[in-house]
Amino acid sequence: MHNGFQLDSKLIRFAAKKLSLPRLVYKQKAADDTTDSVPEINEQRASWNLQDVAFTNPGALNNLHVFSMYNHYKPLQGSTVVNIRRDFVRQLKAHRVVATAGYVGQQERGDDELEAELEHWFSLCQKDDCTVVLLSKKNFDIYAKIKRVGDFLGHHTICAIENKIKDGKPNEIGGFCWQHFSNMALKVNLKLGGDNHWLNDDLNEVLVGELRNNTMILGSDVTHPGHGAKIGYPSIACVVGTVDAKFMSYRGSMRLQAGGQEQIDEANLCSMIMERLETWKSNNNERLPTTILFYRDGVSESQFAAVEKLEIPQIKEAYKKAGGKPDQLRVCFLVFSKRHHTRFYAADKEASYKSKGKINGNVKAGLLVDDIVTAPKPTKFFLQSHCAIKGTARSAHYYVLRNDTNISEANLKQLTMILCYTFGRSTTGVSYATPAYVADRLCDRGRSYIRLWAENKYAKPVFTYKKYYGADGTERKATDKEILDEKNAMVKKFLHSPVWGDNYEDDPNMPQRLNPWHPNLDDGMFWM
Repeated sequence: MHNGFQLDSKLIRFAAKKLSLPRLVYKQKAADDTTDSVPEINEQRASWNLQDVAFTNPGALNNLHVFSMYNHYKPLQGSTVVNIRRDFVRQLKAHRVVATAGYVGQQERGDDELEAELEHWFSLCQKDDCTVVLLSKKNFDIYAKIKRVGDFLGHHTICAIENKIKDGKPNEIGGFCWQHFSNMALKVNLKLGGDNHWLNDDLNEVLVGELRNNTMILGSDVTHPGHGAKIGYPSIACVVGTVDAKFMSYRGSMRLQAGGQEQIDEANLCSMIMERLETWKSNNNERLPTTILFYRDGVSESQFAAVEKLEIPQIKEAYKKAGGKPDQLRVCFLVFSKRHHTRFYAADKEASYKSKGKINGNVKAGLLVDDIVTAPKPTKFFLQSHCAIKGTARSAHYYVLRNDTNISEANLKQLTMILCYTFGRSTTGVSYATPAYVADRLCDRGRSYIRLWAENKYAKPVFTYKKYYGADGTERKATDKEILDEKNAMVKKFLHSPVWGDNYEDDPNMPQRLNPWHPNLDDGMFWM
């Protein structure tokens, strides 16, 4: 015992709370049936099934093309490219996504000329076409080339792995394994700006009255260069935002900033939030939201004070620039983390579930811990929203840095749980709130844009750090400010290099566009 504290070899045992899983809504599969279909969520797995359901808000796909990679795709017996295109189009239509069979093609040149070949391929495509690219296995360099060329030219792409597109249990229309094509259809519909499912009206009990119709949800993340990264590798900051009261579909913004800078640059954050506000406004009769929920990922606890001081004020600054009155805006700002050492285990078998025939000890989805092991300020809570089949489950840890909205703490926790079931490309609850998850995925797409530059030390632009000398002429260590100034200069040069493409334009005398992808992709979640 030391100063009144005593260590114990046993884990703390206490009563926790359980939040109910949300109810979801799809449409009936029959085209002439407009009634809702409510899938049963398996509480053991926190998952549901797409069989016999259609998407609630299906998009319209122009043409579906299939492009197979030379030496990267080997057709299985009976799995011809034409058959794959046919069966995928059928499965899209089964979920009510309008689709027409397009071209089929195959890579004819080596990987060194892949970008030029893809540029030619996309020149034959139209807006709202989608190309399925068939690969034999995961190849991150090839993937990066496909996504970069497709996004910069404004064409949707989906990469599919050979061993997942195979003859399996046929559905009622025959062909390949329907589950995999249904999972691919989820992605296609998100890219087109559609909604795969909606939340049940139970959400109205959490966002009461007109609050739901006047609320926008934002998510943000920052991804940083890894250890030993190429000099000049920037950090990538992204903000995503909902567009309506369904809280299912997001649009995104992306910026580059000095490598390793944890806070989002104030000017970048303000401009990204402005873009999200303008999009929300255009989808809501030219009015602005009066409540914003902001889920922030990618920041450590030591940086909370800086986030409160530098980032949160930019929400109201952007609101003002978008034409709103800042004093009329209510903000709830949460930071999410999974980098913690707190673990929770089920005290009895009924609170856990089986994995490979054995009780694995993890707690079922819905676990909420908001006392005993949490400090009183700032408001914080642990939430386990997913099913952890392997290993020890790691619950998400949420910190509420500000909440001046009319949403109570209890409703905020329930809303966060509900949002974990709005990740459109999954049929399971995900491990943390969808706004932050979607922002993380957009950051990953940004990494794809610069991957080939980062992997080649000779690829231009090539950066070096300056040398600094003291008054006596001897070399000295650069100050933090000098290093930051150099990194900012590198970012500015990087933004105007071919690596970041031709869509970016920050000249104040020209129509500005600060996102690197083609405008054709602005109206959907192309990065999903």
